[in-house]
Amino acid sequence: MTLLVTICFALLFPLGTPVLANSDSSPIHADVRESNSKPFWLDRAMFIHEEWLFVVGVATKAHTIEEGRTRSLDAARGELRGIEPKYLEQNVETKDMYEEQALDGTYTVYRLIVVKLRDWSPYFVDKDKAEEVARIIERAEERKRLEAQRLRDADAEREQDTKRAKALGKSHVYLYISQLKFHCGMKDWLAGAYERAQTDKGRERYRSLVLRESKWLFRKPEQGEVEREIDHSISDLKRDKDYSEEACEELQEADILVAKMDLEEKAEKQRLAAARLKWEEEHKRSFLGQTAKITCVVATLGLCGFFIRW
Repeated sequence: MTLLVTICFALLFPLGTPVLANSDSSPIHADVRESNSKPFWLDRAMFIHEEWLFVVGVATKAHTIEEGRTRSLDAARGELRGIEPKYLEQNVETKDMYEEQALDGTYTVYRLIVVKLRDWSPYFVDKDKAEEVARIIERAEERKRLEAQRLRDADAEREQDTKRAKALGKSHVYLYISQLKFHCGMKDWLAGAYERAQTDKGRERYRSLVLRESKWLFRKPEQGEVEREIDHSISDLKRDKDYSEEACEELQEADILVAKMDLEEKAEKQRLAAARLKWEEEHKRSFLGQTAKITCVVATLGLCGFFIRW
C-alpha cells in the first residue's frame, strides 16, 4: 500500500509544477536584437584591411538626415586630411553608412569611407609618423568618447528636468526648468553685485552710469533724479537677487519631491513583488493540497480494487 501511494504521488506531482515567468526560454527582447545588428566599425576611428584604408566620420545632433549625411562626409574627409592630405586627391568612396535618431528628434550619422593605400603612405614609408598617427587615432577615439558621454549626460539631465517639472505640476518642461536653472546659476553673482551696490563706491558707480546715459540722450537730469535712478537700479538688482534665490529654492523643492516620488515608486514595486510572491506561495500550497487529496483518492480506489479482486 505504501509503495502504491508513493508511485501515484510521483506520477501526479510533476503535472502541476508551476512554470517560472523568468525562465531561460523567454524570448530575447527586441532592443537586444536591434543593437546586435549595428555594424562593427561604429566604435573605430580608422582601420586598415589589406591595401585599403577605412576611415569613419561621425555627425551628431543633425536636424535632418541630409544634414547628417553631409556633415559625416565632411568629418570623414577631415579625419583623412589629418592622416595624410594627399589621400583627398584620389577618389574617396563611401563603403557603408549607419543612421540613428535620438529621442530629441536629431540624427546621428556614421559614414565609412575607403581609399587605397599608396607608396607615399605613412604606413609604408615614413615610420617616424607612426606615433603621430597613433596620437591622431587616440584623439579621434577620445572625441567620440567625450561626445558619447555628453549625450548620456544630456539625456540624464533631460530626464531629471522632466521629473522636476512633473513634481512641480508644470507642463512646459524645457522652458520652465531651464529658466529656473539659469536664474539659480546667477544667484551668487547677483548677491555679490547687490552687496557691492549698497556701498558708497557702488552707488558712485551707478551715479556715473546715470550721468553718462543722460549725456548720451542730450538731457540734463533734474534735482534728485539721479538718486532716484540709483535707488531704482539697486531695487531692480535686489528683485533679481530675490528671484534667483526663489528659483534655487524651487529647484531644491523639486529635487526633494522627485526623490520622494522615486522612493514611493520603489516601495510600490517592492509591495507588488511581495504580493506576487505571496500569491505564488499560496497557489503552490493549494496545489500541493489538491495533489495530496487526488493521490489519496487514487490510492484508496486502488486499494479497494485490490481487496475486491482478492
